[in-house]
Amino acid sequence: MNTYKASNVSLVDFQLFLKRVGARKIRTTGGHYIYSHPDLKRSIPLQSHIDPVPEFVVLEIINYFNMSTEEMWKIINPAKGTSERKEGPARKGKRAKNSR
Repeated sequence: MNTYKASNVSLVDFQLFLKRVGARKIRTTGGHYIYSHPDLKRSIPLQSHIDPVPEFVVLEIINYFNMSTEEMWKIINPAKGTSERKEGPARKGKRAKNSR
């Protein structure tokens, strides 16, 4: 069963995908983010007020990059240990006032 679907891709996840494939946000116009990529002849418009991103939009944009939905999800959610997100030092919890 294929669990790599193009539906229910959050706006944040899709923007992360675009960033990781080398697209950059060049402007925000009205209710759209406009991205560009050096290998594409046209810009990539993405509605900023619709979350999740509609399935037909996801499919059209990943088609620009000749990718499958499986490849898109692997870019969004890389294997553990290769994530761009970095965790800071562990925070110590607060002690209760009379906990001695």
